[in-house]
Amino acid sequence: MTKKVGVETIQDFGEQFTAYSKTSGYFGSVEILQDVLGSLMKVSDFSGSSVVDLGSGSGRWVKIFHKLGARKITVIEPSNAIEVCKKNNADLDNVTYHQTTGDKIPDGVYDVVYSFGVIHHIPEPEPVMLRIFQVLSPGGKAVIWLYGRENNGLYLTLIAFLRILTVSISHSNLDKISALMVHLVRFYSRLAKNLSLPLKDYMATVIDKLDNYDVKHVIYDQLNPHYAKYYRRQEGIDLLEKVGFEKVKVYHRGNYSWTVIGEKPNSIT
Repeated sequence: MTKKVGVETIQDFGEQFTAYSKTSGYFGSVEILQDVLGSLMKVSDFSGSSVVDLGSGSGRWVKIFHKLGARKITVIEPSNAIEVCKKNNADLDNVTYHQTTGDKIPDGVYDVVYSFGVIHHIPEPEPVMLRIFQVLSPGGKAVIWLYGRENNGLYLTLIAFLRILTVSISHSNLDKISALMVHLVRFYSRLAKNLSLPLKDYMATVIDKLDNYDVKHVIYDQLNPHYAKYYRRQEGIDLLEKVGFEKVKVYHRGNYSWTVIGEKPNSIT
């Protein structure tokens, strides 16, 4: 059953990123990467680095890493969205593409493995995390962004109910529902400016900076996947420490999600 859900989730994202292929605006900016990293890491740290983008989707992070001067970018994308990623980054000459899962990252010399919004969609993430640890160079970093459970109780109740209905409907119908919900999200964001509402920080720091196309994509992204886990802080830390990462640091991004960064030891005993 777990394997079936994993395959279905990969298919979900292949369909999603084929439909939502745009990578411009705030969604594709260096600014959003710094927002993800918080104070844990500087975007300039990617300059000259060999970076793995694990779960590239449409390839928006690939463009960002290239802008920052990454020496080499390795794309890992298991779904058919890898064709979208290739098309969006066809002008870049320092990118290699692998249509495979995260537990099969090719051997190489990697300074950073970056995974945004991917690990929480994997029912059994430990083999992927172990492979990340194995392929990183000593001193290399894993940068993992996860859905957070803390402060999201009401939202999780709502989204769990909606997903009962939305995970099995067609792309075209879910796209229409997501388009209608853009107006509700914009209204909620305006209310959150003056009221202490759940996801208040997220509305101000992310949603308000996106155009309607990207807001619709965000909504679709929440309603579409067959599997999603919302991690507690300690669960995020354990994810890295259990496979050997040290100096694990956590950033509570927008008070709704977790960025977790761990370092591979320079020497392993």
